[in-house]
This record gives sequence, C-alpha cells and structure tokens, in this order.
Amino acid sequence: MRSCREVQVKLEEHKYNTAIITIVLDDLKRLGYINDENFALEWATTRAKHHGFGKRRIEQELKKKGIGPELIKKVNSEILTTESELVSASHVAEKKIRSMKNLDQETSRRRLAAFLERKGFSYETIREVLKRRLKQSW
Repeated sequence: MRSCREVQVKLEEHKYNTAIITIVLDDLKRLGYINDENFALEWATTRAKHHGFGKRRIEQELKKKGIGPELIKKVNSEILTTESELVSASHVAEKKIRSMKNLDQETSRRRLAAFLERKGFSYETIREVLKRRLKQSW
C-alpha cells in the first residue's frame, strides 16, 4: 500500500504532466487502489505492534508519507491508547534491558530513556516505564 502523496511523488519523478497525475490519482482513489485512511491505519498498526513504535514516531512517519494531521490524530487515537502505549513501551524496554546487564543502573536508565524516546514514546510513558523498572531490580 502507498499513500496518495507517495504515488504522486513517484509520478512526478517520472516527469508526468500535472494534469495526467491528477487524473491518475483521482481514478486510483475512485477505484479504491489508494485510500489514505486505510493506508495510515495499516501503517500505524504495523509500526506499533511489530516495531514497538510510539505515537510520536508513528506521527512523524505518517507525516513524511503525506498524511494530513487530522487523519494522523484519528489513526493514533484508534491504534494507541495511553494504556496500550505503556504496555508497548514496557515490552520494548524489557528487550532493551537484556542488552544492558553489564551497565550500572544510572547508565542503563539514561540509555533506556533515550532508546524509548527514539521509538517515539511520550515523556510521560517513558517516566512511567522507568518508575516501574526502579521497583524491580535491574
């Protein structure tokens, strides 16, 4: 699947006339081959479940793919609730912690927080994951 913007950019790279691109995109939408909402839902679901990404990372990626802010907000709210994002961040953190066994606790905390931030989790989620980890032994 591709977003409408991705197909448009690809057609522009091949130097097609703007009028032809518009006609092609309209036909592809009408026939159901391009649907930004379905694309965004599928993309976000895959990135959240299989790659362990948070809302911010998914938002950035969808923006790059040409998806509008309203649709991004809708998709993110459907895919990741606050609780499901916390569960996902905890799961990702558990995997990462295994690779940091030889580090001291402060270094591990700092690296884990940076890792979760790169994955696109909110500061609140990261703080909660770290707080829960402190209750357990590193």
